[in-house]
Amino acid sequence: MKKNVIIIISIIMISCKGQTDLELLKFDEKLSEKTTVIQESNKAVDGIYGFMSFETSKLNDYRFGDVSFTEYQVPNAYSYAKSNIYFYVENYESKKYLGFSLYLAKNDEGDKLIDYLKRKYGAPESRNAMNEDESAFFWDLKSDNAWVFLTKRIEKTKDNAKFNFTNLVIVKQGTRVENSKDENVFTILERFNLAYPKEE
Repeated sequence: MKKNVIIIISIIMISCKGQTDLELLKFDEKLSEKTTVIQESNKAVDGIYGFMSFETSKLNDYRFGDVSFTEYQVPNAYSYAKSNIYFYVENYESKKYLGFSLYLAKNDEGDKLIDYLKRKYGAPESRNAMNEDESAFFWDLKSDNAWVFLTKRIEKTKDNAKFNFTNLVIVKQGTRVENSKDENVFTILERFNLAYPKEE
């Protein structure tokens, strides 16, 4: 029995070796060179909220809790239909971490992530989506000072095969679009509320 336990522990350690757990990243801390590929070529601006970011599609290096990810491009689909992540930073010099936006184009990985979030954080607040092919959820994690947004929609490849496209966004509470300090600029939550209103 003891030998079996040792083997199981060894397997777990090997499977997680080298993977950064996104759930453990801390707001306002500098992103480590070990955490993500921080290079000039990885600089990007997030298309939804306009954050300065470091982007990579090498998701084999990351996991969220017990959910691991892989580098993946949907076959015969448009260029956006791939798994990748944007690490939000205050600016490219300080690399102070503000959150991330994770895109998953692999069906089973998106489903596993949603299941994990529900197990870890409880039932989310369901939101009204734009159409029947989309769903949206929100978690208000006050104890973690975090807002968690998740959307899932059905997309099609060039030959009309369907796949699920899941997007998880986690940001520090109070963060505004483009990380603006102007109080007249929408917070990320206010922007999400406009796109996905609360269910009545």
